[in-house]
Amino acid sequence: MGGQNAILIVEFANLEMQRDKGLMEVPPAIALLSLRPILMASWFPFRAAFR
Repeated sequence: MGGQNAILIVEFANLEMQRDKGLMEVPPAIALLSLRPILMASWFPFRAAFR
């Protein structure tokens, strides 16, 4: 699960860097756009297991 999230974060960071965003602009953009999907993907398997 952690590996999948890391791949998504790196892929998004590469896309942002290709859009000519600076190194200091990319991490906040990643945090804003990817936090909810990562939390949902990480939480759902645990929630489903305890039903």
